[in-house]
Amino acid sequence: MSLTKAKAKGRGGKEQLVQDIRAALEEYSHVYTFDFQNFRTSNMKEVREAWADSRFFMGNNKVMQVALGRTAEEAWKPNLHRLAAFINGHCGLFFTNQPKSVVKKFFNEYSATDYARMGDAATVDFVIKAGPLENFQHTMEAQLRTLGLPVRLQRGVIQVEQDVQVCRVGEPLSAEAAKLLKLFGQESVEFKLNLSAHWSNGVCRRVSNKAHAHDDYAAQEAEE
Repeated sequence: MSLTKAKAKGRGGKEQLVQDIRAALEEYSHVYTFDFQNFRTSNMKEVREAWADSRFFMGNNKVMQVALGRTAEEAWKPNLHRLAAFINGHCGLFFTNQPKSVVKKFFNEYSATDYARMGDAATVDFVIKAGPLENFQHTMEAQLRTLGLPVRLQRGVIQVEQDVQVCRVGEPLSAEAAKLLKLFGQESVEFKLNLSAHWSNGVCRRVSNKAHAHDDYAAQEAEE
């Protein structure tokens, strides 16, 4: 499956994205909009492998809206402008011929944890307690010190001299805090794809459980 994460530079790249999306509209019977949290390329590989017969697009939102059509008059196919209304924020398009029940089950159940990055809001309170760090080689002492830990070597074992609050829930992570969370094996963020709307055969329906600003464009999702 091709994952198109467009970094369109100039008019040519944008036009290619429009062409590729419109070509996918002729190949696939179902189109979904989705948003994502804590995007990770490595995690997305799992999703691509699971949907080898489908296609994802993540690019400039305005360009994707243009490809679908932003008004009824511009819509590439009937009511695609209603799907275009759901393209906002960190989002993408998913094209497939798989049944809706299969798609919804996968997206509802799939998630993957990963390490937080600098600037992410902390999702855990993490404290490194004073005492020996049994799982760290003595050669790590200098690196831990540069990350702000009050450490010393005692008989070849790294000792933390006092409790250290690495992060608090809701606060942005510093570069040092993000590195410490990774060193201590704290996978604290969740990679998740959330379906927001579905279009097929001229009908657009909302599929997300969360409130959406464009409910006037969509009826509640119902299984065929």
